[in-house]
Amino acid sequence: YYTVQIGAVRESNTAGQQKLSKIENVIENHGSDGYIRYSVGRFSTVSDASNQKRKLISSGFKDAYVTAYNNNDRISLKEAALLMK
Repeated sequence: YYTVQIGAVRESNTAGQQKLSKIENVIENHGSDGYIRYSVGRFSTVSDASNQKRKLISSGFKDAYVTAYNNNDRISLKEAALLMK
């Protein structure tokens, strides 16, 4: 699936939580590298994820970008495109 990452931190912080609370359905993913990644949505196409990314950027999440996962493991967009065929 595709999702839109809106932030990543080593430790949760109150300021970041306040900004995230303005967005519905935020997914929190604790990575093995010690980062907590925040993303929005689960999309079956990169096009749908890109549409969400544009909305998030206009809402103030200027660094939002599309990422992909397979079985909860982060993969490249290229790998995701191959899996979707």
